[in-house]
Amino acid sequence: MRMEKLLLKPDKSLRFEVKDCSVGGHYTLKWKVLSRGAEAERRNMIRGLIVDSSKPGIRTEHSAFKGEHVVECRVVKDGVVIET
Repeated sequence: MRMEKLLLKPDKSLRFEVKDCSVGGHYTLKWKVLSRGAEAERRNMIRGLIVDSSKPGIRTEHSAFKGEHVVECRVVKDGVVIET
């Protein structure tokens, strides 16, 4: 998993995609999308929920303000979160 810290500008379309996964068989992807910081607090837009893919293997997001945004992906197989 690659993690980068970026302060995103507002009104950006973001596409996160899993291109390869070592987990065999049927699994689902869950995404943790975080928005935090002073601007998120001021706008009451703190996020941290676990959400489904927008399309298989893809999560599409949109930045509403300049600030810290974090997206993490988890693989779930047979009801268990698999760390990959």
